[in-house]
Amino acid sequence: MAPPSLLSVLCLLGVAHVALGKASIKADGNALVIDAEAVNFEKDGEERNLFNSVLDTEMDAALSEVTSNLTTQLNLALDKTEGAVQNLEEATEMSLDNITRTLELVKEEAQMMYENLSSSKSDKETTTNLINGVQTGVDSNKESINKIMGCFSKGMQLQMDGTCKAVLKHCDKNQAIASGLSGVSASMKTVATTIGSVAFLSCSDGYYAREEYTACLESEKWSVTDAKCAPCTMYTNNIPSCHTKAIYKDCKDTYALGKPSGYYQISDGKGGKYEAYCMNDGTLGIDLETKGLGAGGGWEIVLVQNGGNSIPSETKRYSTRNMRRLSGQRTKKIVPPSVRTPAGPNKAGSQMTDAWLKYASTEKVQWMKFTQIYYSTNVQARQDRFLLDFNGGGTMKEGFNNDWTLPNVGRCKQLQKSGYIDVEVNGVNIGRSYWLLNQGAGSLGLPSWNSNRCNGNRQHHPSAQSYYARHGFTRQDGNNRDNTLKHLIAYSDTSTGRDRSRCHYCCWGCGGMFEVVMWGARVKA
Repeated sequence: MAPPSLLSVLCLLGVAHVALGKASIKADGNALVIDAEAVNFEKDGEERNLFNSVLDTEMDAALSEVTSNLTTQLNLALDKTEGAVQNLEEATEMSLDNITRTLELVKEEAQMMYENLSSSKSDKETTTNLINGVQTGVDSNKESINKIMGCFSKGMQLQMDGTCKAVLKHCDKNQAIASGLSGVSASMKTVATTIGSVAFLSCSDGYYAREEYTACLESEKWSVTDAKCAPCTMYTNNIPSCHTKAIYKDCKDTYALGKPSGYYQISDGKGGKYEAYCMNDGTLGIDLETKGLGAGGGWEIVLVQNGGNSIPSETKRYSTRNMRRLSGQRTKKIVPPSVRTPAGPNKAGSQMTDAWLKYASTEKVQWMKFTQIYYSTNVQARQDRFLLDFNGGGTMKEGFNNDWTLPNVGRCKQLQKSGYIDVEVNGVNIGRSYWLLNQGAGSLGLPSWNSNRCNGNRQHHPSAQSYYARHGFTRQDGNNRDNTLKHLIAYSDTSTGRDRSRCHYCCWGCGGMFEVVMWGARVKA
């Protein structure tokens, strides 16, 4: 900005008669402008006007507006990035220099006029008062702007009471957030890190933060650094972060809440979780039981096997024994067979999850064997459901223990801890077994009254043959239905071929038909 002319200085000092047609002194953004063309003066040797009152008012108004503009811009800038603030700081300093230079020139010109004035007391007093007034205005505005810049240089904002408030201090944007749980991570999300900023805390999938927010304090520390994560459960669905991440105790919980068949996060009982397929409806084209001890859904599918006289191509063929013993042959996410799959249910192949081991060692578990037999064209011939309801201290694991010791009778092994199994076929109770049967060569199942008795007590042996009129199960080969019971758990536990699942519907013949077996487990209440 060019320095003011002598004409404008004379006008400002009031040494000429002033006639204001428009504003002589005004604010232009952050600058002070003296408009000489707006002043018409006429020299009068006898009359020296004092500082024109209108011009004085314009001066005050212009200075106030400039100061206000700067203050407003500074306050707005405090909400922006540091780069923008730095730019504004430079612009503000330039404006301050502009105002200072202008008013200093006014003072110098006034001083020169004072030197040339007559020696009359009134003239000197008038001019002295004028200079002091200008100086007061300069000092007052310089003080206001210096206060703003003084606070700003410290990363603070000038308050109405004249104090500075910290607003440009920052908290660490990479602050580590603890979760409070082993194996669970937590993080912080925020768009700003200045004093007063609020950040959102979140936890790993399947967990929610009990401490949802943290604030940046005057001390430049975050108020909360531990999210105190907790697992999402069936009772936390109202929490937004748990809508799709709930961790359920088991599949039975998903069924109780009306959830459809599908994949859910299930607690492993050790503070962790895993993904399981919960069968709660007929989505797969496989029927749930509607009556008896095994009615309803809530089944976690833990084992799938194919077998039979003619097995179409599959992706995997593992023995049940190896899947139990070798973690590398188990799967993390089971893909259950579906009657509705165009390619056919046989494509699922051999599958077992780690959950099989968990449930096999647990007492009071229900095991449902969903069985199907298909023609070579992938058309289903029939499907049935066999329930093993373990009671007392008996567990499925006992059937796979190679050490068949007392109290045994031949190939029979009595369940431990007064255990027994209630057996149902298609929802119909066919009796109770206190024994597991080992036919040799890895053939595991149950004794029956009509085949492979373990003692002479009729009440200790189930019989599918005796109740066939009620449950409707029949074999494709026309054989005795109790023959199915002795191979119910595995026809050959060690086979990787067709004997993986066999003799449930058909032992020999049956024109190229194949079986698909799916085991589901659920803990009793």
